[in-house]
Amino acid sequence: MRLIIGFLLITFLFTRCSRTSVVEGIIFPIPNQTLSVFCFLTPSDSIHAAIKEIRSVSNTNKEFGIENAEITIEDLNTKETIQLKHLSNGGYFGNSQTTFKVKPNHTYVLTVHSPDKITLRSSCTVPNQGAVIENFTFGDPFDDGFISKRRRIEASWQDVSTETQKLNYLISSGGKFKDSFTGKTVEAQPSLKSFKNISQSGTSLFYNSDTTDDTFPKFYYLHTLEYNLYQFEKMAQLMDEISKKSTSSFLGAYQGIIPEFTNIQNGYGIFGAYLTTSLTVTIK
Repeated sequence: MRLIIGFLLITFLFTRCSRTSVVEGIIFPIPNQTLSVFCFLTPSDSIHAAIKEIRSVSNTNKEFGIENAEITIEDLNTKETIQLKHLSNGGYFGNSQTTFKVKPNHTYVLTVHSPDKITLRSSCTVPNQGAVIENFTFGDPFDDGFISKRRRIEASWQDVSTETQKLNYLISSGGKFKDSFTGKTVEAQPSLKSFKNISQSGTSLFYNSDTTDDTFPKFYYLHTLEYNLYQFEKMAQLMDEISKKSTSSFLGAYQGIIPEFTNIQNGYGIFGAYLTTSLTVTIK
């Protein structure tokens, strides 16, 4: 799972500013902190990171990735360290977990050195364990008012938070579906489910939504997120909702102020961790 890398940079162009840039008589702010880094840790995927330079509106340079950065990650539990390799232009770095393993309940420190730039630092702790979907039910098909049929679905699981680590959850899904026009079976793109579809009662959590009836099989992924990643993803979903409203309303983009969240010292972005469990559902 590659959670939201890069597209949130625009939100940081207008925050924490003390300088300005003028474009055709219009004054735009320029942030004092000019770098952002996005890095997510999970045992189920390679380590990936992106480091970008935050551009002013007047900067028309399309290439704003930092290619010569040194990105290191240290496991504070084992004192092991890995330096990420440069993968491609755009400021993309990464490494496999062949020799450096991301482990549950371990704390990691991210350090980013870049020539002529201030050093970025952050830390996060991988969740102690991943929650598992215990019950999954679905209802009878119903018309969606267009050309498809849908089913109501509900999933539940137990909170695995501890006294020292409060955890949160997110669900994504993917699978195969039959195209209504061509009749061909194709792969569905994984879709992220919003936090508003998840409710909690005591230590039990519930996910309620609906899905198209022509999807088979359906793969549900339950992501257990540590605090930093949860706050960042929550901000991203609020931004997405406002963006969608703006397409149908003149004032859609002005629905309120979204609190900025970053856990990067001397910069912007996110260094977070998550665990994933999965469930395959075949609806006949």
